[in-house]
Amino acid sequence: MLMEALCLDILNSTWRGYRGGEREQDRLLTPGWDEQLMKRWGIQALSPLEPEAREVLQTLRSAMSHVIEAIEKGTDPAEQDLETINTALALMPSTPFLAREENQYVLSYHPLQVDWRWFVREVAFSFTQLLIQHDPLRLKRCQNPACGWSFYDESRHKNRQWCNQTCATLMRVRRFRLHHRSLSSEQFTP
Repeated sequence: MLMEALCLDILNSTWRGYRGGEREQDRLLTPGWDEQLMKRWGIQALSPLEPEAREVLQTLRSAMSHVIEAIEKGTDPAEQDLETINTALALMPSTPFLAREENQYVLSYHPLQVDWRWFVREVAFSFTQLLIQHDPLRLKRCQNPACGWSFYDESRHKNRQWCNQTCATLMRVRRFRLHHRSLSSEQFTP
């Protein structure tokens, strides 16, 4: 089972294809994609996002991606990237709301106003929750150079390299073919 998080959907909203050679697409700019995403996550439809919101989401996506790269390299993230995430978290004030669900109390936050800033805040909040409540070292980028999608590695040994089985199979086949080509060329070298 793969961990799902709103921030991962935004991080992976840049479509490069997994084979290579496909034209890159920014799904944040695709009409209707944002509405489907909000529906999927149970966020009140803000139909459609304003251009300003798309720009803010693109900037936030870039900052979140840089943080994951820093984690993978074992370095501290740039202050500018953390500032971008904090700015997104502060976009929309909210009030805490206590509720009882399934024999336990839960605290949620309700926006003072529902607009695109709330959606951006939810994306940033999703990312911070992933960093705080889970092992940040398990946040990774697919090792398929044509893909680069972000994922949360839930494998027992923390050694997953690819975002999904499609990329894993493709990379294994490429490695196998490259290995056999090199063996074949060595056999015919005088």
